[in-house]
Amino acid sequence: MKLYVFQVNNGSTLTFDTELAVQTVLDLKHAIQAKYKIAIQHQVLVVNGGECMVAERRVCSYSAGTDTNPIFLFNKEMILSDRAPTIPKTTFSIENEMELKVEESLY
Repeated sequence: MKLYVFQVNNGSTLTFDTELAVQTVLDLKHAIQAKYKIAIQHQVLVVNGGECMVAERRVCSYSAGTDTNPIFLFNKEMILSDRAPTIPKTTFSIENEMELKVEESLY
């Protein structure tokens, strides 16, 4: 299993080993910084319902971090930046197929 963190600023999902779930929120922030280069002071971690995660608490004390209920990460640096965030472009093959079928049906 994985620990899921959804990066709100750009819509990407970050994944971590579940061993982080028994560690503190601060340990998770260190892992985010090490793996994704987001400084700890710029990270705001929130669970569903808007509760901010407390650095000293264990990650598993929150009912979040699954693929269907991820931890939400806000990057304050991106929010305060003058440049627009880069949002990854995703194209699903089923969308392309559906678009072709719609176009074909029009003719």
